[in-house]
Amino acid sequence: MSEAQTAAAVLGRLGADVPAVAARLHGVDLDRVVVRSGRIWLLGGYSGIALPWGIYLRPGLEPGKCLPTLLHELVHMEQWRRDGLVRFSVVYIRDYASGRAKRLGHRKSYLAIGAEKEARRKTVVLLAAANGADSAG
Repeated sequence: MSEAQTAAAVLGRLGADVPAVAARLHGVDLDRVVVRSGRIWLLGGYSGIALPWGIYLRPGLEPGKCLPTLLHELVHMEQWRRDGLVRFSVVYIRDYASGRAKRLGHRKSYLAIGAEKEARRKTVVLLAAANGADSAG
């Protein structure tokens, strides 16, 4: 993916059941979320990042990792929209800082962030929906 595309277009290209995914994401219009592939310094060692204005995926992301990563980032788009820029950012940073204060280290602190835990749980539901499984979300 060299150009910006909508999340709906990328999901469709990946063979996902777009309406089923859309039905499980509240406040997220898949035709309006922009997905880009690019080297953004915020990615660090991660495969993707969601920012209020769009999603960035690591260039050359393996096909088997692209769909779960995109779905995970779409959950973050839902969180941005639900919680707002300030609240989402403050709670996300507070959760991470709390883990670091407990000396959990970077990876464990990241995994302990409430928004990340929610995104991992919901990604399982979205992945089942994307693959045509009848799962309530």
